[in-house]
Amino acid sequence: MFALGYHIDRDPVKWLDINNETGIIQIKHPLDGESPFVEDGKYRVLILAVNNDEIPATGTGTILIELVDVNDNAPTIDESLLKLCDQDPRLVRLAVTDRDGPGFAEPFRVEPLEGYSFCKYWYAQMDKTGTVVELTFKAMKEQKNFYIDLRITDDGGLYQDHVIHVTMNEDSCMTWEDFCVKP
Repeated sequence: MFALGYHIDRDPVKWLDINNETGIIQIKHPLDGESPFVEDGKYRVLILAVNNDEIPATGTGTILIELVDVNDNAPTIDESLLKLCDQDPRLVRLAVTDRDGPGFAEPFRVEPLEGYSFCKYWYAQMDKTGTVVELTFKAMKEQKNFYIDLRITDDGGLYQDHVIHVTMNEDSCMTWEDFCVKP
């Protein structure tokens, strides 16, 4: 008796399952448009149909699954600790990343969280690209160790709050010796 069996030959992330007898395909794990195996919004799966003949014949089929990006990743700042010189006001640039695609990532917006008392010592804004937080600090004598609470919002409206620990002291100050190369 002639019968076909169905198999998945290529499913790099193992998102799908196939019934060997019927060929019905089901999703066994959530599909993720940000996966490195998704190219140009498409995920490629190769299916084999093999008969049970003495010399088996094989048919192949390619399934292209088109994935639409959703705003499922909030923007993040990787740095959470800053060590700064207390004598030297400076600009600190913090990169913001978001795994979502266009429309749900940059440009980002930054704002200090309400009720923050140290805003007189620093100012936060996004750079011209909308991908870097620029923190401008003023010299301060009284506050050496504090936290900055920032809310970063992506272009789709999803946000994440970040706490940046700032330490200001003389140990973080650079001198001309720091720039000299010793023989």
